[in-house]
Amino acid sequence: MIRGMKLFYCSKCGKRFMGMDVEWCASILSAPLQCPQCDSWHTRPWSLLPARIADMEYKGVWRMIDEDKAKQ
Repeated sequence: MIRGMKLFYCSKCGKRFMGMDVEWCASILSAPLQCPQCDSWHTRPWSLLPARIADMEYKGVWRMIDEDKAKQ
């Protein structure tokens, strides 16, 4: 389901960018978007939490994406 627009953060290069907020696998998480600067999929919605804490929530999602990309 599309929930609107949100500010995203890339954990690889630190770029912040606006993107469409789409739910991830019927959960409260937002689907990662590809970073427009470095093409990484290790992105998440921007948070006021320190990056290491906010990234922990998305590590499993990023692992699933990486495994899926490796199969292709």
